[in-house]
Amino acid sequence: MFHIFTDIKQPIEKFLSICKGGGYLFVDGLFNEYDIEVRMQYCDNSNPISKGIWRSDWNQHSQSSVKNFLKGIVEYVEFEEVIFDLELPMNAAMPINKWTFKDSKGKTIITNGTHLISNKTLMTIKK
Repeated sequence: MFHIFTDIKQPIEKFLSICKGGGYLFVDGLFNEYDIEVRMQYCDNSNPISKGIWRSDWNQHSQSSVKNFLKGIVEYVEFEEVIFDLELPMNAAMPINKWTFKDSKGKTIITNGTHLISNKTLMTIKK
């Protein structure tokens, strides 16, 4: 769930420091296939528990920036789209909850109360 980190360098460095040579790291997150980094801040005033509290979440790191950061540090890094075939209905009682809808090709897409598409990607790193 690396999408909760604004800057993923420190967590990746920490995981790599405890990973043996030749070992693997498997990381899920929102890794953008385009060379675009997204940093999102929001305040959910629809819920009394979160009202007035600003959060930074659902950051989308570009695959190319992660690959550039890891170049020369690891043997390889790969990204694979996580197929989500479960239907999650929208829950009006939890507006920032995640739910799914189908795109024009019938693919299940995950979104949330901010209308951010949040399909996951699996990053595999071999140290």
